[in-house]
Formats: sequence, structure tokens, C-alpha cells
Amino acid sequence: YLLEVESHLKKGETAKEKVSSLVMFFQEILTHNQELFCLLYDLTGLALWSDSFKDLLSTLFKELSNMIEEFILNNTCLKDNLKGYSSEKLARVILGAMFGVGIQVLLDPKDEGMIDSLNAIQIIFD
Repeated sequence: YLLEVESHLKKGETAKEKVSSLVMFFQEILTHNQELFCLLYDLTGLALWSDSFKDLLSTLFKELSNMIEEFILNNTCLKDNLKGYSSEKLARVILGAMFGVGIQVLLDPKDEGMIDSLNAIQIIFD
């Protein structure tokens, strides 16, 4: 999973293009491989009760955030209103927003426009 995310983060030249590639990857999984997200959310629930799962998921989220920071946020000129935040914090917000929208898509599959709300994460780079 991490290798797939990394390959999508390497696509494109600009931060916006890289985020767009990551968004398309999430949309593709949510459309064609929802079981992967369901498994991730199941593991997340277990992590709230089990230290071994907690360590596993904490590491996964850290690695994903680090990749977003490395491939998208480092060496990117951010809008003035974002300059007070570290790239580490912004990476966590981006990842959290994407996973949060992902669970909403799974919970309300009849709302066909919900998956498009992942595109809103790109507003950071406009």
C-alpha cells in the first residue's frame, strides 16, 4: 500500500499535480477496491483497543504523512495563511481529510458526489 501511494506522489511536477494524483488514487480505491479501506477502518477500530494494532496503525499514518510532506509540501510555496503551520502538521491534515472523506464515501454510497469532495484538498495549493 505504501509503495502504491509513493508511486502516485511521485507523479507530476508541482505540488498541485502530486496532490491531484494522490486524490485520483484514493478515488480509484474508493470506487473499485472499497474492501481495502474497510480493512483499514477495521484495523483503526482495533487500534483503539490494542497496543499492537495501535503501533501498526500509528506507524502507517506516520509514514503516509511523511510521504505527503516529502513529496508535496517540502519545497512548496504555500499561501500566506498557511505559512504559520509546519509541513508536518499540514501533511497530517491532508491525510486526515482524505481518510475522513473516505469513510463518508463508504458510509453513504448513494451520495455519488461525496467522492468528488476529495478534490477540495487541492484548494491548499490554489
